[in-house]
Amino acid sequence: MNVKKQIDIKSWIAYDENTDKFSKFLLEAPFSVCYKITQKCNYNCAHCISASSKISSYGLPTEKVKEVFKKIKNAGVLRLDITGGEPYEREDINELLEYAVNIGLEVVITTNGSLLKDEDIRLLSKYKIFTQISIDGSKETNDKLRGEGAFDKAVQAIKKLNNANVPVRINCTIQQRNIEAIDEIVDVARMLNVNNIYIIVACAQGRANRVRESICLNEIEERVLRNKVLQLRSNMDINIKILDFKQYSHSCVLIETNGDFISQSWDENDCINTGNIFESDLKELWIKSNAFDHARHLLQYIRHPVLYV
Repeated sequence: MNVKKQIDIKSWIAYDENTDKFSKFLLEAPFSVCYKITQKCNYNCAHCISASSKISSYGLPTEKVKEVFKKIKNAGVLRLDITGGEPYEREDINELLEYAVNIGLEVVITTNGSLLKDEDIRLLSKYKIFTQISIDGSKETNDKLRGEGAFDKAVQAIKKLNNANVPVRINCTIQQRNIEAIDEIVDVARMLNVNNIYIIVACAQGRANRVRESICLNEIEERVLRNKVLQLRSNMDINIKILDFKQYSHSCVLIETNGDFISQSWDENDCINTGNIFESDLKELWIKSNAFDHARHLLQYIRHPVLYV
Protein backbone atom coordinates (compact mmCIF):
# COMPACT_ATOMS: atom_id res chain seq x y z
CA MET A 1 0.00 0.00 0.00
CA ASN A 2 1.43 3.36 -1.05
CA VAL A 3 1.11 6.15 1.51
CA LYS A 4 0.73 9.46 -0.31
CA LYS A 5 0.82 11.82 2.66
CA GLN A 6 0.70 11.92 6.42
CA ILE A 7 -2.23 13.53 8.22
CA ASP A 8 -1.23 15.44 11.35
CA ILE A 9 -4.56 16.56 12.85
CA LYS A 10 -4.96 15.45 16.47
CA SER A 11 -7.97 13.45 17.61
CA TRP A 12 -9.31 12.12 20.91
CA ILE A 13 -12.29 10.44 22.54
CA ALA A 14 -14.32 12.73 24.83
CA TYR A 15 -14.93 11.46 28.37
CA ASP A 16 -18.17 12.23 30.22
CA GLU A 17 -17.55 12.41 33.98
CA ASN A 18 -21.27 12.25 34.73
CA THR A 19 -21.76 8.88 33.06
CA ASP A 20 -18.18 7.61 33.44
CA LYS A 21 -18.21 6.79 29.72
CA PHE A 22 -16.35 7.84 26.64
CA SER A 23 -18.94 9.77 24.68
CA LYS A 24 -17.72 10.77 21.22
CA PHE A 25 -14.81 11.03 18.79
CA LEU A 26 -13.34 14.51 18.33
CA LEU A 27 -10.93 16.05 15.85
CA GLU A 28 -8.82 19.07 16.72
CA ALA A 29 -9.81 20.72 13.42
CA PRO A 30 -11.68 19.76 10.25
CA PHE A 31 -9.64 18.17 7.49
CA SER A 32 -11.40 20.23 4.84
CA VAL A 33 -13.77 23.18 4.59
CA CYS A 34 -15.75 24.67 1.72
CA TYR A 35 -15.64 28.43 1.31
CA LYS A 36 -18.30 30.22 -0.73
CA ILE A 37 -15.99 32.82 -2.19
CA THR A 38 -18.83 34.63 -3.96
CA GLN A 39 -22.59 34.37 -4.22
CA LYS A 40 -22.55 35.78 -7.73
CA CYS A 41 -23.01 33.48 -10.75
CA ASN A 42 -23.60 33.92 -14.46
CA TYR A 43 -26.05 30.98 -14.42
CA ASN A 44 -29.40 30.65 -12.66
CA CYS A 45 -29.82 26.89 -12.08
CA ALA A 46 -33.02 25.72 -10.39
CA HIS A 47 -31.09 23.18 -8.29
CA CYS A 48 -28.50 25.69 -7.00
CA ILE A 49 -28.05 25.24 -3.24
CA SER A 50 -26.66 28.79 -3.01
CA ALA A 51 -29.54 30.48 -4.88
CA SER A 52 -26.83 32.30 -6.84
CA SER A 53 -27.52 34.71 -9.69
CA LYS A 54 -25.97 37.54 -11.68
CA ILE A 55 -27.13 40.09 -9.10
CA SER A 56 -26.01 38.16 -6.00
CA SER A 57 -23.25 39.35 -3.64
CA TYR A 58 -19.73 39.60 -5.08
CA GLY A 59 -18.25 38.64 -1.72
CA LEU A 60 -15.68 40.11 0.64
CA PRO A 61 -12.82 42.39 -0.48
CA THR A 62 -9.58 40.69 -1.51
CA GLU A 63 -7.72 41.24 1.77
CA LYS A 64 -10.68 40.03 3.82
CA VAL A 65 -10.80 36.79 1.80
CA LYS A 66 -7.07 36.34 2.42
CA GLU A 67 -7.84 36.74 6.12
CA VAL A 68 -10.39 33.93 5.83
CA PHE A 69 -7.77 31.71 4.19
CA LYS A 70 -5.22 32.53 6.89
CA LYS A 71 -7.69 31.64 9.64
CA ILE A 72 -8.40 28.34 7.91
CA LYS A 73 -4.68 27.57 7.61
CA ASN A 74 -3.87 28.60 11.19
CA ALA A 75 -6.59 26.27 12.49
CA GLY A 76 -4.77 23.33 10.89
CA VAL A 77 -7.25 22.64 8.08
CA LEU A 78 -5.61 20.73 5.23
CA ARG A 79 -7.90 21.27 2.26
CA LEU A 80 -9.79 24.33 1.04
CA ASP A 81 -12.65 23.72 -1.40
CA ILE A 82 -13.51 26.98 -3.13
CA THR A 83 -17.12 27.20 -4.30
CA GLY A 84 -19.68 29.83 -5.20
CA GLY A 85 -21.63 31.12 -6.90
CA GLU A 86 -19.14 31.01 -9.71
CA PRO A 87 -15.62 31.72 -8.40
CA TYR A 88 -14.47 33.15 -11.72
CA GLU A 89 -16.96 35.99 -11.35
CA ARG A 90 -14.28 37.46 -9.06
CA GLU A 91 -11.63 39.57 -10.77
CA ASP A 92 -9.13 38.68 -8.04
CA ILE A 93 -9.66 34.91 -8.12
CA ASN A 94 -6.16 34.11 -9.42
CA GLU A 95 -4.53 36.29 -6.78
CA LEU A 96 -6.58 34.52 -4.11
CA LEU A 97 -5.84 31.03 -5.43
CA GLU A 98 -2.13 31.78 -5.52
CA TYR A 99 -2.25 33.13 -1.98
CA ALA A 100 -4.04 30.03 -0.69
CA VAL A 101 -1.50 27.72 -2.29
CA ASN A 102 1.47 29.74 -1.07
CA ILE A 103 0.35 29.62 2.58
CA GLY A 104 0.20 25.83 2.34
CA LEU A 105 -3.43 24.94 1.71
CA GLU A 106 -4.42 22.12 -0.62
CA VAL A 107 -6.85 23.87 -2.94
CA VAL A 108 -9.82 22.56 -4.91
CA ILE A 109 -12.03 24.82 -7.03
CA THR A 110 -15.49 24.15 -8.45
CA THR A 111 -16.58 26.09 -11.54
CA ASN A 112 -19.03 25.83 -14.41
CA GLY A 113 -16.09 26.49 -16.72
CA SER A 114 -17.80 29.16 -18.80
CA LEU A 115 -15.62 32.07 -17.64
CA LEU A 116 -12.22 30.36 -17.67
CA LYS A 117 -9.61 32.35 -19.57
CA ASP A 118 -6.17 31.23 -20.72
CA GLU A 119 -4.48 33.09 -17.87
CA ASP A 120 -6.73 31.27 -15.38
CA ILE A 121 -5.77 27.90 -16.84
CA ARG A 122 -2.07 28.78 -16.73
CA LEU A 123 -2.32 29.44 -12.99
CA LEU A 124 -4.32 26.24 -12.36
CA SER A 125 -1.64 24.36 -14.30
CA LYS A 126 1.24 26.05 -12.49
CA TYR A 127 -0.02 24.92 -9.08
CA LYS A 128 -1.84 21.77 -10.26
CA ILE A 129 -5.02 22.99 -8.57
CA PHE A 130 -7.69 20.30 -8.68
CA THR A 131 -10.55 21.68 -10.77
CA GLN A 132 -14.13 20.42 -10.70
CA ILE A 133 -16.29 21.27 -13.72
CA SER A 134 -20.06 21.06 -13.38
CA ILE A 135 -21.86 19.13 -16.15
CA ASP A 136 -25.24 17.51 -15.57
CA GLY A 137 -25.56 15.14 -18.52
CA SER A 138 -25.48 15.23 -22.30
CA LYS A 139 -25.58 18.53 -24.19
CA GLU A 140 -29.37 18.39 -24.43
CA THR A 141 -29.86 17.46 -20.77
CA ASN A 142 -27.26 19.86 -19.39
CA ASP A 143 -28.42 22.89 -21.36
CA LYS A 144 -32.03 22.39 -20.29
CA LEU A 145 -30.82 22.70 -16.69
CA ARG A 146 -27.99 25.25 -16.98
CA GLY A 147 -28.84 27.28 -20.07
CA GLU A 148 -28.13 27.14 -23.78
CA GLY A 149 -24.43 26.88 -24.57
CA ALA A 150 -23.41 25.79 -21.06
CA PHE A 151 -22.39 22.29 -22.18
CA ASP A 152 -20.11 23.46 -24.99
CA LYS A 153 -18.42 25.98 -22.69
CA ALA A 154 -17.80 23.33 -20.03
CA VAL A 155 -16.44 20.88 -22.61
CA GLN A 156 -14.15 23.51 -24.07
CA ALA A 157 -12.86 24.34 -20.58
CA ILE A 158 -12.11 20.67 -19.83
CA LYS A 159 -10.24 20.24 -23.10
CA LYS A 160 -8.04 23.25 -22.29
CA LEU A 161 -7.49 22.03 -18.73
CA ASN A 162 -6.49 18.60 -20.01
CA ASN A 163 -4.03 20.14 -22.47
CA ALA A 164 -2.51 22.12 -19.59
CA ASN A 165 -2.25 18.99 -17.39
CA VAL A 166 -4.66 20.36 -14.79
CA PRO A 167 -6.26 17.60 -12.68
CA VAL A 168 -10.00 17.57 -13.50
CA ARG A 169 -13.15 15.98 -12.18
CA ILE A 170 -16.70 16.26 -13.54
CA ASN A 171 -19.33 17.16 -10.95
CA CYS A 172 -22.82 16.00 -11.91
CA THR A 173 -25.78 17.00 -9.77
CA ILE A 174 -28.63 14.51 -10.08
CA GLN A 175 -32.19 15.71 -9.58
CA GLN A 176 -35.59 14.68 -10.87
CA ARG A 177 -35.06 16.44 -14.18
CA ASN A 178 -31.92 14.47 -15.10
CA ILE A 179 -32.28 11.29 -13.07
CA GLU A 180 -31.49 9.21 -16.17
CA ALA A 181 -28.28 11.13 -16.91
CA ILE A 182 -25.77 8.80 -15.23
CA ASP A 183 -24.93 6.94 -18.45
CA GLU A 184 -24.81 10.26 -20.30
CA ILE A 185 -22.21 11.74 -17.94
CA VAL A 186 -20.10 8.59 -18.17
CA ASP A 187 -20.13 8.96 -21.96
CA VAL A 188 -19.12 12.62 -21.61
CA ALA A 189 -16.26 11.71 -19.26
CA ARG A 190 -14.98 9.06 -21.67
CA MET A 191 -15.21 11.49 -24.60
CA LEU A 192 -13.11 14.03 -22.67
CA ASN A 193 -10.66 11.52 -21.13
CA VAL A 194 -11.74 12.50 -17.62
CA ASN A 195 -11.26 9.66 -15.15
CA ASN A 196 -13.09 11.11 -12.16
CA ILE A 197 -16.83 11.71 -11.76
CA TYR A 198 -18.60 13.04 -8.68
CA ILE A 199 -22.33 12.33 -8.54
CA ILE A 200 -23.99 14.83 -6.18
CA VAL A 201 -27.53 14.17 -4.99
CA ALA A 202 -29.55 17.39 -5.14
CA CYS A 203 -30.12 18.97 -1.71
CA ALA A 204 -33.10 20.92 -0.39
CA GLN A 205 -31.10 24.11 0.02
CA GLY A 206 -31.05 27.51 -1.62
CA ARG A 207 -33.14 27.78 -4.78
CA ALA A 208 -33.75 24.01 -4.77
CA ASN A 209 -35.39 24.29 -1.36
CA ARG A 210 -38.10 26.52 -2.83
CA VAL A 211 -39.07 23.88 -5.40
CA ARG A 212 -37.90 20.75 -3.60
CA GLU A 213 -40.88 18.69 -4.73
CA SER A 214 -39.81 19.03 -8.36
CA ILE A 215 -36.04 18.84 -7.73
CA CYS A 216 -35.20 16.43 -4.92
CA LEU A 217 -35.28 12.65 -5.32
CA ASN A 218 -37.58 10.43 -3.29
CA GLU A 219 -36.29 7.43 -1.33
CA ILE A 220 -36.87 4.97 -4.15
CA GLU A 221 -35.12 7.21 -6.70
CA GLU A 222 -32.18 7.68 -4.33
CA ARG A 223 -31.86 3.92 -3.84
CA VAL A 224 -31.92 3.32 -7.60
CA LEU A 225 -29.26 6.03 -8.07
CA ARG A 226 -26.95 4.56 -5.42
CA ASN A 227 -27.29 1.07 -6.90
CA LYS A 228 -26.55 2.43 -10.38
CA VAL A 229 -23.36 4.12 -9.17
CA LEU A 230 -22.26 0.96 -7.33
CA GLN A 231 -22.83 -1.06 -10.49
CA LEU A 232 -20.82 1.37 -12.58
CA ARG A 233 -17.97 1.42 -10.07
CA SER A 234 -17.62 -2.35 -10.26
CA ASN A 235 -17.75 -2.55 -14.06
CA MET A 236 -15.71 0.37 -15.37
CA ASP A 237 -12.30 2.00 -15.19
CA ILE A 238 -13.60 5.52 -14.42
CA ASN A 239 -13.60 6.50 -10.75
CA ILE A 240 -17.18 7.43 -9.92
CA LYS A 241 -18.46 8.27 -6.45
CA ILE A 242 -21.63 9.66 -4.98
CA LEU A 243 -22.07 12.42 -2.40
CA ASP A 244 -25.36 12.34 -0.54
CA PHE A 245 -25.67 14.86 2.28
CA LYS A 246 -28.25 12.63 3.94
CA GLN A 247 -25.45 10.14 4.60
CA TYR A 248 -22.99 12.80 5.76
CA SER A 249 -25.30 15.14 7.65
CA HIS A 250 -23.39 17.64 9.82
CA SER A 251 -20.02 16.27 8.74
CA CYS A 252 -19.28 18.98 6.16
CA VAL A 253 -18.17 22.54 6.93
CA LEU A 254 -19.34 25.45 4.81
CA ILE A 255 -17.96 28.90 5.41
CA GLU A 256 -20.40 31.41 3.95
CA THR A 257 -19.23 34.44 1.98
CA ASN A 258 -19.40 36.63 5.12
CA GLY A 259 -17.54 34.15 7.34
CA ASP A 260 -20.48 32.32 8.93
CA PHE A 261 -19.40 28.79 9.94
CA ILE A 262 -22.13 26.32 8.90
CA SER A 263 -22.70 22.69 9.80
CA GLN A 264 -24.12 21.33 6.55
CA SER A 265 -27.12 19.05 6.20
CA TRP A 266 -29.29 17.88 3.30
CA ASP A 267 -32.17 20.12 4.37
CA GLU A 268 -31.58 23.87 4.59
CA ASN A 269 -33.74 23.99 7.71
CA ASP A 270 -31.43 21.50 9.41
CA CYS A 271 -28.18 23.38 8.70
CA ILE A 272 -26.66 25.02 11.79
CA ASN A 273 -24.95 28.41 11.88
CA THR A 274 -22.40 28.04 14.69
CA GLY A 275 -21.03 31.59 14.53
CA ASN A 276 -18.64 33.68 12.46
CA ILE A 277 -14.90 33.15 12.03
CA PHE A 278 -14.29 36.90 12.25
CA GLU A 279 -15.85 36.91 15.71
CA SER A 280 -14.87 33.49 17.11
CA ASP A 281 -11.95 31.08 16.83
CA LEU A 282 -12.48 28.53 14.07
CA LYS A 283 -11.47 25.60 16.29
CA GLU A 284 -13.95 26.66 18.96
CA LEU A 285 -16.75 26.80 16.40
CA TRP A 286 -15.72 23.34 15.22
CA ILE A 287 -15.52 21.72 18.65
CA LYS A 288 -17.52 23.68 21.22
CA SER A 289 -20.61 24.20 19.09
CA ASN A 290 -21.33 20.42 19.18
CA ALA A 291 -22.88 20.91 15.75
CA PHE A 292 -20.49 18.68 13.80
CA ASP A 293 -20.19 14.92 13.60
CA HIS A 294 -16.41 14.50 13.70
CA ALA A 295 -16.43 10.76 13.04
CA ARG A 296 -18.56 11.23 9.93
CA HIS A 297 -16.27 14.06 8.84
CA LEU A 298 -13.28 11.73 9.07
CA LEU A 299 -15.08 9.04 7.06
CA GLN A 300 -16.23 11.57 4.48
CA TYR A 301 -12.66 12.84 4.04
CA ILE A 302 -11.25 9.32 3.70
CA ARG A 303 -13.97 8.12 1.35
CA HIS A 304 -13.97 11.25 -0.79
CA PRO A 305 -10.34 12.24 -1.36
CA VAL A 306 -9.55 14.73 -4.06
CA LEU A 307 -8.26 12.06 -6.42
CA TYR A 308 -9.63 8.54 -6.28
CA VAL A 309 -6.92 5.92 -6.65
